Amino acid sequence: MGSYRACPMAAISPSGKRVAFVADMDGKRYLFAVDDQKQALLRIPVDEIKVRDLQWAGDEHILLTVSQTNALGLGFTTDKAEIFQAMIVSLTDKKVSAVFDRQRSIAKGVFGQYGIRRINGRWTGFFGGIEMSRDLTSGYFLDRTQPSLLAIDIAKNSAEMADGPAGDGQYKRWIVDANGTTAATLVENDKSGIWRIENGSGKKIAEGVNPNG
Repeated sequence: MGSYRACPMAAISPSGKRVAFVADMDGKRYLFAVDDQKQALLRIPVDEIKVRDLQWAGDEHILLTVSQTNALGLGFTTDKAEIFQAMIVSLTDKKVSAVFDRQRSIAKGVFGQYGIRRINGRWTGFFGGIEMSRDLTSGYFLDRTQPSLLAIDIAKNSAEMADGPAGDGQYKRWIVDANGTTAATLVENDKSGIWRIENGSGKKIAEGVNPNG
């Protein structure tokens, strides 16, 4: 396979028998996976990709977090934004698919990652995703930027709603427990900085104000 150089990140699978890593080889950068006998399982070029993180979802799928600088259109307060995406890499068929790629009603990109859990024998990832609205003339369109919490069946790349978005001017962040249930939710007002933490039943357990707004 040649020699590896400059290995900036690596992850061990849950069984401990497989390792995924990003490294340079022969002047190019790749995502590799090898088993505990150092046998190659995967090699995918990632030269043109900004790789931010990698982790396993079971022993058969790698979750690769990447980002890309996108130009924004009219109506946004800035010209460009760094959009993050989670890519599911299957070691079974060597296919790569983006989280939310099969959900037309969800904007492309992930807005927060909240862990990977094994639920009823299936590996599930939890991500922030922005739901789009739809009309008969223009199709799907973006009319809000607050993300919802969505559960992704990693093997199928299918999404289910886990929790809805915050209200106007607010933003949610979540803690997901080992069973895939929302254990706590932080709700913060973008302008006033007023925040509260709710438990899994929706009961407020803490509140305060962020002095920086």
